[in-house]
Amino acid sequence: MHSWVPQRALRAALNDLVTDPEVARRSALLRADTRAEGGIPRAADLIENMLP
Repeated sequence: MHSWVPQRALRAALNDLVTDPEVARRSALLRADTRAEGGIPRAADLIENMLP
C-alpha cells in the first residue's frame, strides 16, 4: 500500500529537516561515532557476519 504525500508537504518537511541545527548536531555525533567504530567497512563486516 502506498501513501502519497503532496509535493509541497514533502518539500516543506525536507526543508525543515535539512535546516534544523539539532538534526545537524545529532548527525555529526552519529558520523563521529561511526568513524570511531571503524566506519562503513566495519558496519558492512558486522552485517555480513550475521548472514547465513
